[in-house]
Amino acid sequence: MNLEFIVKLLEKYWHKRTSKTGLFFGLTILFLVLFVISQLVHPLLKDAGFITDDQAGNQFYDSICLMVFFACGVIYFIIWLVWRQILIPHDNAIIVIFAPWAEDDHQDVVRRLYKQFNVELAARGLGKQVHAKLLPPEETVLNNEDVNRIMRERNARLVIFGRVAKGSLKGKKTEGFSEISFSIRHKIAPEDTHLLASSFSIEDFQVLDENSFLHSHFASDNLSNCACAFIGIGLTAEGNFDTAKQIWQNLFQKSKAKANTAIANGAASIKHAKFSQFVSRWYQWNEYCWMVNYYNQNLVGKLTSRSGDEFALACEQRLKFISELNPKSPDYLHFQAILQFHRGDTRGALHTIEEIEKIMPKGISAMFSRAFLTLWQRKYKPALRHFKQLAKLNCPPPPFVLSVITFYDALGTQYPDRHELKFGSAFVNDFFCDQKIARENYESFLNIANSAGAYAPLDAYASERLLVLQSQSAVAQ
Repeated sequence: MNLEFIVKLLEKYWHKRTSKTGLFFGLTILFLVLFVISQLVHPLLKDAGFITDDQAGNQFYDSICLMVFFACGVIYFIIWLVWRQILIPHDNAIIVIFAPWAEDDHQDVVRRLYKQFNVELAARGLGKQVHAKLLPPEETVLNNEDVNRIMRERNARLVIFGRVAKGSLKGKKTEGFSEISFSIRHKIAPEDTHLLASSFSIEDFQVLDENSFLHSHFASDNLSNCACAFIGIGLTAEGNFDTAKQIWQNLFQKSKAKANTAIANGAASIKHAKFSQFVSRWYQWNEYCWMVNYYNQNLVGKLTSRSGDEFALACEQRLKFISELNPKSPDYLHFQAILQFHRGDTRGALHTIEEIEKIMPKGISAMFSRAFLTLWQRKYKPALRHFKQLAKLNCPPPPFVLSVITFYDALGTQYPDRHELKFGSAFVNDFFCDQKIARENYESFLNIANSAGAYAPLDAYASERLLVLQSQSAVAQ
């Protein structure tokens, strides 16, 4: 029995160690080896005087052997569970289950693809974040029920499955995926599904025998690109923006470098252009979501306060990058206006709102912002005109309305003498949120406005709306 025979034997049967049959034979071999060792060691221990040559000594030795057998069996079972990915490290690793189906004589292709996939992840610097696990051949993934079960049992974020086979393509021998699917925990918008699907074809996951080294890298690169894209989508959807950034940044830089090389060689690809578009869009969305979340947690209560400058700077750094990618995005411009307001540049913020209005002439968010900024400038007459334009919209509450109310209330807490903010909060609640709170805020504003006499024509409008709301409340009761 030479070394080459042992290597081939391991290559053929080693992957089966994770099956239940593999557990049975593994334990059988382990116990046989332990039994042989115990029989060889027993007389040596007698000769050395460690155990006596009588019934009591033999019983003591048998008890020790049984305990060793049991302990080794438990240890092997735990190792088997780890191999099977039932027991996995409870860390922040992103688990990817690699589970393509193949005929028994094509399992070597599955193992090669899996190995190349891991090599590619390591080359991208993602080896520590993303842990790919090869599912045993006995555990077939054929439908969504199987996918959901595997995700639940293995705590996986992504399952890669399909059919792997050896065949031919345009008269040339190939091996790789003849069908491939990627499944994550979250639903993907149809437009993103279409854009990602059109970025690849099944040939991109196959290896031509005539140039197996280059095509192996090509196939594993495409497999990693797809896997990372799906992982990134899941992480962004879950609000895990910092980890997602590592994934999207890697894809963005790699995609950009590949595009530059292709353009230099005159070999630009429509499929790659679509994938680059997909990556850029999701990278921007992840950064924008991070900014919104960071703003709500750290900056909203410190706007215009120098204690918020550190947080504003962090937002500005991220905003600068995505604004370079998409300088005409209304969302990015609106965030820029917020940061300009924080820095005390109200005129600059209004100029940015004007840019948004040119891009989206009837944009609701710009209307809210213009009304607020004019109110902040204490130009109450034009501010009221802008607020009345909002009242005429007659539309469902926009999704950001609660953040607008929070914005007014947070500033009102910082500037208790700026009573016009109470009017702004009352107005937004009146037409878009909670009219009970609107009545309370109108009353609070009027208590100050009537004595101060400096808030015309806001006070007259507030009195008018308060009477309407009070009459509506009386009728409802």
